[in-house]
Amino acid sequence: MKAKTEFMSNQKKNNSKQNNYSPIILWLFPLLLLNIGWRFFVSIDRRWEEQERIEIANKETESLAANSDFSYCFAAISSRFCEVFKSDTELFDDISQEGALVTYIKSRADNIFK
Repeated sequence: MKAKTEFMSNQKKNNSKQNNYSPIILWLFPLLLLNIGWRFFVSIDRRWEEQERIEIANKETESLAANSDFSYCFAAISSRFCEVFKSDTELFDDISQEGALVTYIKSRADNIFK
């Protein structure tokens, strides 16, 4: 009988030790879950930042490629020449100055289309 009471008293001591650890476990468990959730959201944020950097880099390379493309450069120079031509024709409204207009436009075209 004495052995049985010793066994029960030892079991009660073990149960009391287990009960002492349960508040600590219940306190750490939500912290662990918050940590896992925080890491998940940080990884999503990093992925979106990386995606944004990739898109910006692609736009930059497209703009650099567009600037070096012949058709783009030719279109830009042509539009500039068209603007100059329109402004110059407005300056030389008199038909008697037609020869001056032609030489002036040729000199401006030479400056633009180097």
